[in-house]
Amino acid sequence: MPEKKVLIVLVLLCAMVSACNFPLEFGYPEEDVGDAVAETVEALEKAEAEAEEPEPVLELAPTYTPMPTNTPEPTYTAEATLTDEPTATVEATEDAEATSTPCYSAYFVSESKPYDGTKMSPGESFTKSWTLRNVGWCNWKSNFVLDFDDESGGHQMGGPDVQTIGKKVKPNGEVKITLNLKAPNKAGTHYSKWNLQTNEGEDISDFPVYVMIVVE
Repeated sequence: MPEKKVLIVLVLLCAMVSACNFPLEFGYPEEDVGDAVAETVEALEKAEAEAEEPEPVLELAPTYTPMPTNTPEPTYTAEATLTDEPTATVEATEDAEATSTPCYSAYFVSESKPYDGTKMSPGESFTKSWTLRNVGWCNWKSNFVLDFDDESGGHQMGGPDVQTIGKKVKPNGEVKITLNLKAPNKAGTHYSKWNLQTNEGEDISDFPVYVMIVVE
């Protein structure tokens, strides 16, 4: 500062003057007086430098600032709405159909010659065919048969015990079944009855198919 520098200069001047005028008054050599003055000046300069040094500034330790956290936004929950109760869907089943129509059932459609009462010679060979329709709701298997009704009292006329129908028949489908037969040797009226059956021996219809001839 200017005031302090002026003061120091004045002090130095006074010291120099005193040293010049009274160096030997007290018996001190000039060299000692000069050293004393120099030390005095050095002390004053040091004091001045210390006075001019700024006071240390106390630095505060940094404070911890927590990082912001993400706050989840509230989610929207839809309210449940009342819905109509589902209606039952009824599907057709075999049990339902069976209440009105049996699984296996046959309907007579037509027959071939010889018709009932046809006259034939003893031992004459012939063929006889019947066309039947499946009026049930189950398929007929190809190994279903025409079975000779030996309890009817009729004549087998050389035909087989059973004759397979030979094809699968769907509901409302038809099949033609043919037998190779032979007229009896005995004269008179003869008939032969046959029943349509499953491969397990179950009758499919309540009526048999038959042929009736007159041997002369």
